Amino acid sequence: MASSGSCFGFSPARWRDRQLTSFFQSCGLQHVSLQVDHQTTIACWCEKTETEEAIDISRPALVLLHGFATSAVWQWYEQVSPLKRNFRIFIPDLVFFGSSTTTSSERSEIFQAQMIAKTMKKMNVSSYSVVGTSYGGFVAYRLAHLFPSTVEKVVIANSGVCITPKDNQELLERAKMGSVEDLLLPRSPQAFRTLSSLSIHRLPPFLFSFLLQSIIQYFYVEGREAKAELLQGITLGLENADALPSVPQKVLLIWGDHDGIFPPAMAYEIKKHLGEKAELMIISDAAHCVQMEKPKEFNSIVEKFLLNQSP
Repeated sequence: MASSGSCFGFSPARWRDRQLTSFFQSCGLQHVSLQVDHQTTIACWCEKTETEEAIDISRPALVLLHGFATSAVWQWYEQVSPLKRNFRIFIPDLVFFGSSTTTSSERSEIFQAQMIAKTMKKMNVSSYSVVGTSYGGFVAYRLAHLFPSTVEKVVIANSGVCITPKDNQELLERAKMGSVEDLLLPRSPQAFRTLSSLSIHRLPPFLFSFLLQSIIQYFYVEGREAKAELLQGITLGLENADALPSVPQKVLLIWGDHDGIFPPAMAYEIKKHLGEKAELMIISDAAHCVQMEKPKEFNSIVEKFLLNQSP
């Protein structure tokens, strides 16, 4: 019998995943699986030369860290071809996304950052810049703080690293949800539409229930418990949490002006916290998924920042 997320055995989400995988391969990337320690395996997209002897080091290394919910290919497909021209790109799946997994009991964004650092070391990449969106921004910020001699520049996109318990409560009030888990791990098409309305400024007209149910079945049913543990394991925004540390790198903050998850006011708070080392770019008519909503503008801003070009 077909699952509720498929029609006569056809899963739109699985089809889209295969389509995106083929696209990444057509861009000259390969999917590798790395045993980074005795407990953790990280899957990562990288250029084929990165696993061969002749490695092109003329282009700087750049790591792209995806947000919560889906795997990396669903969130960075608009960046692969444009950024690959000037950077050696590495696009890992964070732990419990895609085929990345661990037997460790650790679930924090700090642990995720440590695993990314181990992944890059395993690939013999000694220095790199990092771009993180949403949850990936949490990981990118921790990565920059923990490994200042390795991480060169940091781009944080729509990621409220300065989040407080009050911010979490206000988010739930906007969403009319009882918990962050209910919001970020939707169980029904209606809940998925609520998440989408906060994440995307101009919703596409084809958010049919069977499509949303397919995505829910593909990403939120299997491994749901582990993903919920990741949400519970986030150390940022906890009551009595340590103050947000600063980072020594230059930081670019990119924000959609209609972000309903992390409102733009958070971007200004982070910029104030970091001082002169931080730049802030607000992108109009975009919400939380700015790299997908306004990819050309996003890519141009990122490239100019990383390559020290004038905006």
